Amino acid sequence: MTTFKKIFSNRFFQVIRLIEFISLILFSLMACTKEKDKFLPTVAIVSITDITSSSAKIKTKVTDEGGGTVTGTGACWGTAINPNLSNNVSNVGAGIGEFTSIPTNLNSNTTYYVRAFATNEVGTSYSSNKSFTTLN
Repeated sequence: MTTFKKIFSNRFFQVIRLIEFISLILFSLMACTKEKDKFLPTVAIVSITDITSSSAKIKTKVTDEGGGTVTGTGACWGTAINPNLSNNVSNVGAGIGEFTSIPTNLNSNTTYYVRAFATNEVGTSYSSNKSFTTLN
C-alpha cells in the first residue's frame, strides 16, 4: 500500500508540474500575440510656398500612423485659428509620407490659418497652426 501511495503521489505532482508548464507556455504565447496599442497619427506642415492672390502650396508630412492605418491626410484652412475638418479641406492621400495640397479660390490679401491632419481608426490628429497671407 505504501508503494501505491508513493506512485500516486509522484504522478499527481508530475501532472501538476505539467499543467503549470503548459499554462506558462500558453500565457507566453498570448503575450506575444497581443495587439499593438493604437493612438493618433503624427502629422506636420513641412512648408507653405508659391503663395499667390488666390492659392498656395501646402506640403504636409505623416511621420507615424499611430499603430493603425492612416486612411486620410491633407490640409485644412480657414480665416480663424485652429481650422479642422469642418472648414476648407484638401484630402490628398493616405499612409506615411509627404503630401501636397493646393487650396484655390482664396481671397486676396487675406490671412489664412492652416493645419495638416491625418485620420486613422482612433481618430483625427492635427499639426500646429501655421499661417500665410495671400498676395494683393
